Amino acid sequence: MSAAVSGLLRGRGVQLEHSTHVRSVSRTGLELACGATVPADRVIAMPRLTGRFLSGVPANWSGFVATGDRGCVEELQDVFSRFPVKQGGLATQQADVIAVELARRAGADLPQVPVRHFLRTQFLGADGPLFLHVELDGQGRPATRGDEPPLSTEAPWWPAAKLFGRYLSPWMAARGRPLVDGRA
Repeated sequence: MSAAVSGLLRGRGVQLEHSTHVRSVSRTGLELACGATVPADRVIAMPRLTGRFLSGVPANWSGFVATGDRGCVEELQDVFSRFPVKQGGLATQQADVIAVELARRAGADLPQVPVRHFLRTQFLGADGPLFLHVELDGQGRPATRGDEPPLSTEAPWWPAAKLFGRYLSPWMAARGRPLVDGRA
């Protein structure tokens, strides 16, 4: 997956430098802290993703809250949080699991929802639609499965929305919301 996305970027003349410290930016490129220079027409700097620390809520050094499979915050009773990977489709899956967990705690006779995290999204900017579909483990890492490639030119879900959720995507399709490339 990483190789495919890197190839797409390279094919469009984009060079990715991650975890790099820059000394300065000039009209000709980037001067790196190590002394090397990277020629560049444009530079995009992304900050490190961090969470907001909340008093009384345990978090790691980056401010992210650790949760169990069902969204329960470790060390706290009746507190829920999202999956480690922050993406709308994953959030809808986690919301389904947490809703059933809360209903069960309130006495509803419901079976537990199986916990599976599928990252499904569409890459924009490719020559044509390019869809990513991969199952993630509980820490947000790709689960090792060799049975199907994670990237495809055909959407492995319906409707073929940029963002997939079991209830969200059909709801958006029924209302004519933009699904693919800005078209309804």
